[in-house]
Parts: sequence; C-alpha cells; structure tokens
Amino acid sequence: MKENKLKSLVRLLDDPDENIYNIIEKNILDEGDKAIFPLEKLESYGNKLLENRIKNILININFSSTLNNFKIWTNSDEKNLLDALFLIAKINDKNIGFEKIKSEINKITNVFLEIYNGNLTPLLKVKLLNHIFFNIYSFFAKMENYKIPESFFINSILENKSGNVISLCILYSIISNILNIPVFCVKLPRNFFLIYKDKNNIFYINPLNKGTISGKKEVDIFIEEIKEKSRPEYFLPIKNDEIIYELLEILIHSCKKSDNKKEANEFQKFQNLINLNKKHY
Repeated sequence: MKENKLKSLVRLLDDPDENIYNIIEKNILDEGDKAIFPLEKLESYGNKLLENRIKNILININFSSTLNNFKIWTNSDEKNLLDALFLIAKINDKNIGFEKIKSEINKITNVFLEIYNGNLTPLLKVKLLNHIFFNIYSFFAKMENYKIPESFFINSILENKSGNVISLCILYSIISNILNIPVFCVKLPRNFFLIYKDKNNIFYINPLNKGTISGKKEVDIFIEEIKEKSRPEYFLPIKNDEIIYELLEILIHSCKKSDNKKEANEFQKFQNLINLNKKHY
C-alpha cells in the first residue's frame, strides 16, 4: 500500500460506522509495522473513540509482529534464550528495547571478566559467578513469584533483581553461556535447577539458595523427599525451546490466576508455535 493511501486510512479511523471502521482496521493491520508511525502521529484532540482505536490497533500490530518474530525463533537452529525472553516481555511492554536489555546483562558479564584470572577450575568459576549474580547484583528467586506475571519478564527481572525459579534459571544460563561457562537448565519435578556440564565435570546449582552447588546425590535426595521416582532426564540439560515452553506454561497459568485472560491467550499462541522434540543434550 502506498504511503498516502495508508495515511488516508488512518485519518478515517474515527468513522462512527463500526462496519466501515472494521474494514479500515483490517487494511491498516495488514500493513503491520508500516502503520505504526502514521498512527502515532495522528492527533486525537480529545476524541476518546479515536484514542482507543489507535491504542488497540497499535497493540494488535505489536502482538502480530512479535508473534511472527517468535515463530522465526522457533524455526531457528540456535534458539537463543535471550531473544525468546525479550519477545515474551515485549507482549507486556511494547516499548522495551533489546539493546537496553543486552546492556544490563553485559554489565554483569563485565564484572565477571574484570575479576576472572583465566586459571579457575569449573567449580571456582561458578562460585565466582554466584558471588556476582547473587551477592553483588542481589538477584533472588521466590517460589511464590510464580503467581506474579511480571516475574517472568526479563526487563522486570533485571530492574527488580527478582524473578521466579524458572526465569532466574534462564537468566543465569544466558549469562553463563555468554561467558563460555556451560551451565544449562534442568527440569525437576515441581522445580528447576541448573547444571554445569562439560566433558569432565557435572554438578548442580540451586537458584533458590544463592547458587548452592551440589552433586547427583543431593538431587536424588530432593526427588525422594517429594515422593517422586528418579528419572534419567532429571539429571540432564533440557533444550532451549523446551525451557521456554515450560516458562510459557507457567506464565499462562499465572496470567489466568491474575484474571488477565487476554495475555494468557496471547502467550498460549506463543506456546502453540513450539514443536517439542524431547531430546536432551
């Protein structure tokens, strides 16, 4: 659609006839991101009907664009975790910027690189990262945060230094992998852990307790205490798309509990795009 025609359509948004408006809205939505600038420039002059229509169309454009980008993410080979967290948070706040999020994470990794001397064992690397993540930056996770949708959004987590277990596991894993530390997410029954795994070393990291490090025996005890049967997958990293699927599952439930059915439905559409192939590393 030519720019002038798009601008003309935008100027007709205050038409009182709902049938005409629906046609105009559909044509504008079909233009996607191209319609954002003329919509934002349109003066409403106190016209509440026009204000609401502009707001709703901008929300719908943001959702469609973000959903499409998430679809691209699900079809990519890398499936970068930070990209996924950013797209999920963008549904909640269309104005967040990826570069700002990345800058905040780089601040954390830079502190590690300033201290790291290059001769640390895997265990000492993780202990150093724990100190930076949980003590210097004071990140913490609470089980009850599952009930709060904001605890899933990367911008809120970085700002408040607080998340739930799964969102903090993912953030910790993102930071670790930027630093070439092989730490991944592990799904346990009713909980999530982190695992350090290379050719010669395997140990586990508990985000609920400031990154307490443990071996397989302690994980076995946890599984036994909650009266679950031990399974091999409880001791292996899960794929990036699987951990994002799990995050969305809990987020959808959280939105429903918060009586936010619209966002629950939107995140359900995200989750539906993930085609899980249950294979571990």
